[in-house]
Amino acid sequence: MKLRSQLLIGISAVMVVALAGLGVGVFSVLQMAREQRQSTEYHFALLRITQALRKGLGDQMTLRFGAPRELAGLAELRQNFIIQLGEARALARNADDRRRVADIGAAHSVYMAEFDALLRTDPEQIFARQTLNNAYRNVQAPILELQEHAIASVGRAEQGNRERAVLTASLIGLVGCGVLLIGFITAHGFARRFSAVIERLAQAADRIGQGEFNVVLP
Repeated sequence: MKLRSQLLIGISAVMVVALAGLGVGVFSVLQMAREQRQSTEYHFALLRITQALRKGLGDQMTLRFGAPRELAGLAELRQNFIIQLGEARALARNADDRRRVADIGAAHSVYMAEFDALLRTDPEQIFARQTLNNAYRNVQAPILELQEHAIASVGRAEQGNRERAVLTASLIGLVGCGVLLIGFITAHGFARRFSAVIERLAQAADRIGQGEFNVVLP
């Protein structure tokens, strides 16, 4: 194989390895950024909707009863809570989050039934009843659980992204070392070939200088 062909193959090998490593690094960084953005947006949306659910549930416990206006306000608050619950159900994208949203809906149905039963029998002492307080806490608990899960998921996603960033940096470093190694081996081979040719030329020149003119030049 001619020296020029070997030089071309060696340079091509170095370029292929360098471009492959660069492509893998760029793809990994872009993929990591996209997944981090999607995860952050999703979990912050969960936090916003659960915060709205907590506020709506608390508002239902702060009304005073006895006038039609307050009862109309309660109906509006309940409707808003159901709408927000539907948004949370549509937002949830994994089985655990859907289960938590379903638990909130089931507990809220029990809470509303207990609320209405006490409202008909003893509206003045409705908030003093332990059964209503228990039903309220049963609704609040899965809401808090969903919030804590969202916060923990953001932390886990950030930790995973840090680990992937370290892995990507290590991969790029390994590719760089591979490029250096291939370059060193290629340069060393070329140097040996060039030095061998130069050495044969020097030997041929010495023989010509000694009067041997039938020397074949390399």
